[in-house]
Amino acid sequence: LEQECRNGAAADPNAADESPPDIVYSDHVMRIAFHPSAAVIAASSVSGYVGLYQYDVNENRKVADIDHHTQSCRALQFTEDGGTLFSGA
Repeated sequence: LEQECRNGAAADPNAADESPPDIVYSDHVMRIAFHPSAAVIAASSVSGYVGLYQYDVNENRKVADIDHHTQSCRALQFTEDGGTLFSGA
């Protein structure tokens, strides 16, 4: 199948993949949040685990584990300046 880019041109099947590798969780992911100015993503799971990852097209690196929640973490949000990550069950 021919895929179309946002500009309407056909995607090049030989082009290099410019997306980060997958971040894999063993539990169902409930929410993700992107840092407003850094290449950091937070992801929360049904078990309550929250992980923070620094990402680029070559690799992802875990920068923090948060085991604060005892049940599903269903809300994640960085503040506008990225200095705080809020989470909620």
